[in-house]
Amino acid sequence: MTDSELGERASRLMEEALASAAMSDPRPLYRELLRELKTGGGESFTEASQRYQSAVLPSIAVDGADPLSEWIGYGRWLAERCRSGKFVSVDATGRATDAPDVHPPSAVLLHIPAEAKLPAYLLASPARPSPAQRATLELLVRPAAGPS
Repeated sequence: MTDSELGERASRLMEEALASAAMSDPRPLYRELLRELKTGGGESFTEASQRYQSAVLPSIAVDGADPLSEWIGYGRWLAERCRSGKFVSVDATGRATDAPDVHPPSAVLLHIPAEAKLPAYLLASPARPSPAQRATLELLVRPAAGPS
């Protein structure tokens, strides 16, 4: 399978998984993280690109791994490379708990930075966040990063 075919297959499988789980597509948000890594210089951007090509795409397109789990795992990995912090899951009532390893599609997944003045990273969200989840996003995430 060519790189192009691999990418197309992985993308199609991700689109299907997103529709089935009623989740927003996190990949544009992860591109923001990649831009931060690239702007910051160093080896992190190169490492992130290699991880995408050698682990994420083949895992989804060839090995049949769950696209949502693979992409969210990659998003968590990217967030950790950008800044230290912790992962929290916000349920429909707005209650935040430490994020489980397996992300529930109905929850918002955030990376809360250790440095309090920095905005949180939105890593995953339902396609239609609840009012409490939207309020959390408005409070903690950069305005352009949250779902509308």
